[in-house]
Amino acid sequence: MPHENTHPRRRRGRGARPLLIQIKVLGLIGFLGGLGSLVAIGVLGPDPADPAGWHQLRETMRAVFWPCLFSGLMVTNAAGVVLWLRHPREFLRMRWFRVKAVLLAAALPLMHLLSRGRVTEFYAAIEAGSLDVLPSLRDRVTAAFAVALLVMLAIAAIGRIKPRLGEPVGRRRRPDPPA
Repeated sequence: MPHENTHPRRRRGRGARPLLIQIKVLGLIGFLGGLGSLVAIGVLGPDPADPAGWHQLRETMRAVFWPCLFSGLMVTNAAGVVLWLRHPREFLRMRWFRVKAVLLAAALPLMHLLSRGRVTEFYAAIEAGSLDVLPSLRDRVTAAFAVALLVMLAIAAIGRIKPRLGEPVGRRRRPDPPA
């Protein structure tokens, strides 16, 4: 016997929300996986002795950055915004969401500023063939990516755990509208 919807205001099914959540999780996996891969390349990767090895390291980093990290960030943010647009008032009422939104608004530009300058300096030194400074520049780039990974893991944990942050348990009663 097929399900019959007896509630006048409820639609059947959950709509696009489960699909959007899956897309957001896949984007987050790509983003965090890309950051983790860049940290692993910096920590565990080779220590090239010649300019060709450093060029190969740069190309490996680029091969991880664009398809994993950048596209994962864009997919995660787009899916998150679409999920938020479906119920903005309910999300803004929750403290964990406000904390997560503020942290993201601060962390994403700061991560970009911290990482972009170091990566640009590292790439310029590779092009110039400055073999003596490349290991220390690689370590600085790796540290920037490691900080970004830790911050983004903390923000993702807030979104996953959804702590109450002092919010009262249960639904808030809305005041009756004036007569």
